[in-house]
Amino acid sequence: MRIRASTASLNLQGLKPWRFFYFALLLLGLLSPASAHADPLKGRDYLEVPQFQPAGNTVQVIEFFWYACPNCYALEPRLARWAAALPADVTFRRVPAVPNAQWGVAARVYFTLEALGEERRLRGALFDAIHQQGLRITDEDAVQAWVALHGVNARDYTAAYRSFAVENQLETAIRMTRDYGIPSLGVPTLLVGRYITNADMTGSPRALLDMSDYLIGLARRDLQASSSTTSPAPSPALR
Repeated sequence: MRIRASTASLNLQGLKPWRFFYFALLLLGLLSPASAHADPLKGRDYLEVPQFQPAGNTVQVIEFFWYACPNCYALEPRLARWAAALPADVTFRRVPAVPNAQWGVAARVYFTLEALGEERRLRGALFDAIHQQGLRITDEDAVQAWVALHGVNARDYTAAYRSFAVENQLETAIRMTRDYGIPSLGVPTLLVGRYITNADMTGSPRALLDMSDYLIGLARRDLQASSSTTSPAPSPALR
């Protein structure tokens, strides 16, 4: 789902050149569906984040999403099954995109439910309520009433909603949205190690996950290369 520039409240001044490159490719239509090509190609089917440094021994996959995004809603069942089957050396997490204040309200709901340990249980029902029953994710009173009906203590929800921990997570999400160029790429977008892709590049939600499997292989290669360059030299053998 594309993010309308007229609603974005982020300050885009100072964006690094690679983010403008993303935006230029999207405008020029140079990001064509991967399904039309035999082999994945960087700059067409996925993009690379310059100066990314792998951390730890696992490949990190992040989905940038918005609860009210119809494409995120359509992808969710397939994504959940895919994420549940990922190998042990791959971690997966969601980050709500925050390009503007409206999306920030939805992100606050996500982090509040996560802080209460309820986001995973309620995710499917909340998506359904938004896309099938007309729940407005930006209506704070309506959402609070909805979560209370689904077994979340209203007092606990209100306390977490305005908590310092949720504020910190929201600030992190705002920064990640900006740093990874999500206002230009839209959602859902998947970050796999240093690589970024979405359904606009791959052509379909199914192809998006197939591409992500391919990018996991590239990210593993990056981890191996990073490990080999940072490993200490073996001690010389005793004579």
